[in-house]
Amino acid sequence: MRAFLFILLCLIVLHEDAACQEKKHILVLHSYNKGLEWTDSEDHGIMSVLQPRMDELEVHTEYMDTKRIAGNGEFRDFLKFLVEKYNSTRFSCIICTDDDAFNFVFRYSRTHFQGVPVVFCGVNYLDKRLAAENRGVFTGVVEAFDIRTTLKTALLLHPQTSKIVVINDLTTTGRANRRILDGLLPEFSGKAEIEFLEDLTMAELQAAVRNLPPDTLILIMTFNRDKSGEDFDYNRSIALISRAASVPIYGIWDFYLGKGIVGGMLTSGRDQGRIAAETALRLIDGERLEDIPVITESPNRFMFDYRQMKRFGIDEDKLPLGSIVINQPISFMDVHGRIIRGALGIVIGLVMVIILLLFRMVERRKTEREMERAHRQTVTILESITDGFIAVDRDFHFTYVNREAERMLGHDRDALSGRSYWEVFPFMTGTEVERFYRQVMESGTAGDLQYRHEGQGAGSGKWLAVKAYPAEDGGVSVYLRDITEEKAINDERIRLATAIEQAAEAIFITDTRWIVEYVNPAFERMTGYSRSEIVGQHIRLLKSDVHDRDFYRQIRETLQAGKVWSGQIVSRKKDGTVFYTEATDSPVRDGSGIIINFVGVSRDITVEMRLERELRQSQKMEAIGTLAGGIAH
Repeated sequence: MRAFLFILLCLIVLHEDAACQEKKHILVLHSYNKGLEWTDSEDHGIMSVLQPRMDELEVHTEYMDTKRIAGNGEFRDFLKFLVEKYNSTRFSCIICTDDDAFNFVFRYSRTHFQGVPVVFCGVNYLDKRLAAENRGVFTGVVEAFDIRTTLKTALLLHPQTSKIVVINDLTTTGRANRRILDGLLPEFSGKAEIEFLEDLTMAELQAAVRNLPPDTLILIMTFNRDKSGEDFDYNRSIALISRAASVPIYGIWDFYLGKGIVGGMLTSGRDQGRIAAETALRLIDGERLEDIPVITESPNRFMFDYRQMKRFGIDEDKLPLGSIVINQPISFMDVHGRIIRGALGIVIGLVMVIILLLFRMVERRKTEREMERAHRQTVTILESITDGFIAVDRDFHFTYVNREAERMLGHDRDALSGRSYWEVFPFMTGTEVERFYRQVMESGTAGDLQYRHEGQGAGSGKWLAVKAYPAEDGGVSVYLRDITEEKAINDERIRLATAIEQAAEAIFITDTRWIVEYVNPAFERMTGYSRSEIVGQHIRLLKSDVHDRDFYRQIRETLQAGKVWSGQIVSRKKDGTVFYTEATDSPVRDGSGIIINFVGVSRDITVEMRLERELRQSQKMEAIGTLAGGIAH
């Protein structure tokens, strides 16, 4: 009995596992035929999203072929075909592309596809009320192609345009396009004459575009079936039209790009399909259909063909920011860049290896010099270096002192040999210097220290920079550098910087392009600009409208000639008020005499100028009063 229950339990578990592994079925229904560029790009976009999850999905793809097979809108034969083929298939989702497939699925959604979520893409015209009323039936992404932006861009690139010719057919898609165009084109009627070329044979259409005047633009929508009923795929259609046309052609779909149009704000079928497939996966993963609204804006992009731009003399600099340009000339780096970058990477790698080997060689040679301190070559090197060098053993007895260290420490090196460091410099016992040397010795790691050398001898009072290394014998090798003068210079720089910071006069420094590199607090108070706001800006930020160009040119030429300019300048503060300054601007040269900066010192004389004007006015009024009194007498 237990064995029977165990087998029964195993069968139940296996059945549940098999049920969990059952694939979800998705029907992809295309309005048009395989091989049509727009349809293929939509399908590629769909499959790029679904492909990574094909272990759990079964995708069925069908084509209605409505551009080549005219239907009455009901497509009953096609419906019968689907019913017979998929009679036993339960779909988790239907993805339909473009208007015909969407209209077909929606027509039969309540009779044959009831309860199956519908996701559409590439639909040109979707009634908002219809979408709202059927929120739990379908969702998707509208093919919201941007005719307005394309035409505005075309008119900007061709300002002499007086006529826009629209090429369109009378298919389902073409009629939907015309409805959108009729609501949009009136806003362009005042800028250019609008003409439609629709109910024509291909030969008639070619003749019409061949004779267009040069101030004409063409906007191509779709022309997949002509007046005679002959079908044309997108490639053949644009090839025949562009070959006949002598004026620029603009479009709204990317499948025309590279085939004869200049470009425009283009809609991508791949992006449409990708978004639809992502929505379908959200539904399969459990999200509710009514919680996913219809996307009414397409991810359109500015795209242009360089060859057509060159043909019609369009400057690339005039294209909208962020435009994608295809068919640009291929440079040498484009062709061979990968090889060159690879070779360069190898060369850089080899150089790095060589540098590393050289570094290791230098380190090894340095170690050998420390280990063979009695060797003549080591002694010669240590005696010739500009740094001081001393070596002590593990008991801190001097084992070597070079000539420069002898000078820095102020003790005869022969007298130091064999003596304890702390015996010679007892005042360093217990100081940071002793702690530093002992740490280097005990830790076995190099270290740096700066200290003021005190005590007796000529070296007293010097500032020394010390770099200590653990030696192979357990002692320490020490390099000494006299930084007394450097420290004095640095202290002087600090005092100078402090003086500038605390100066009452406004001081600024620019580079040779007049870009501000430094301002002191007085400058901030005078102008109202903080240091973070003005540094990196051109000094013209303070420019007022009082002086003419010649005034500023004279200042610039004086400074660039290496001379000092002094005078009064009227500038503008951050809040817009003007102020008067007594300024002195000077060039700053480097050691070779090249001008590297400009420095300006200014004193605010606004109050003085106002008082002077008031004094002159007072004197003037006094003179007038005196004159009037004289006349009266």
